[in-house]
Amino acid sequence: MKKFAIILAFCTVFLFGACSNENADNKPQASDESSVVSKKPEHILYASPSSVTLYSGGSQQINLTLDGKNVSLSDYNWKCNDEKIASVDPNGIITGNIPGICSVEAYSISDPDISVHIEVTVMSSSAVNSAAVNEESSKVSAAESSAEESSKEESSNTSSSESSDESSDESSDSSGGDSNAAVIFDTDSPSYDKQTLDTAHDYIQSIANSGETISTDGLTKDQAQLLVNTIYATYGYEFEDGGEIRSGYDECAWYDGTTSDSYQVIDNIGDRQNIKDSIDNLGNYINSLG
Repeated sequence: MKKFAIILAFCTVFLFGACSNENADNKPQASDESSVVSKKPEHILYASPSSVTLYSGGSQQINLTLDGKNVSLSDYNWKCNDEKIASVDPNGIITGNIPGICSVEAYSISDPDISVHIEVTVMSSSAVNSAAVNEESSKVSAAESSAEESSKEESSNTSSSESSDESSDESSDSSGGDSNAAVIFDTDSPSYDKQTLDTAHDYIQSIANSGETISTDGLTKDQAQLLVNTIYATYGYEFEDGGEIRSGYDECAWYDGTTSDSYQVIDNIGDRQNIKDSIDNLGNYINSLG
């Protein structure tokens, strides 16, 4: 009996020791795994512009920022998922080939997990020309219609003419869209600080997605001018070095000026007609204030 008790005690000690060793092995393994995860860096890669609309034969330069800083395009590989529609060269220049929609990817050579996609829409040259003709026809029709209305107003008495003019002015002021841009500003003469420019940039992006046109209701001249500048900055305009405006945009992670050609900026805006109309509305409003 004594012999059996000694054997039982020995087995108990052996099992306890085995369990202790197993827990000891597990503990450092979890610690090592955790330290590996905490050391893994996370990066945010942005493309500017993030989407492109081209006609067949047209091209667009893409620029990249990593964690808010400009990067060398030679450190990235570029590929298109349908090279029949568009092609991209090692310098990030996308060229439209045939009409269609495709995607271009840029990814880091040193770490392929760091990547970004750019949506590309290619239109035929005839479609672009047709759109231009239709737009011109619309302008002519609108001008003829306006002339007829003016003639009718001249034949009316002075009282009804003044009433009509006031009604027309109210309609013009309210046609800019449902969103009131004035509410995003804290002061009548806003400075080009990072917070103000980030807020204006976010507002412009929301307008672009909504299809509305920026309203000038309640805007001061300085607020309207800042919005115009921020639209251009959003779509790649490179302001001249030095001064408050360029210094302010340089503080913003989203800003990446790629061209000093305003016509190229309009091309970057693409088919967002409401943004082009917003530029016109804001410009006319600024001129009206003198």
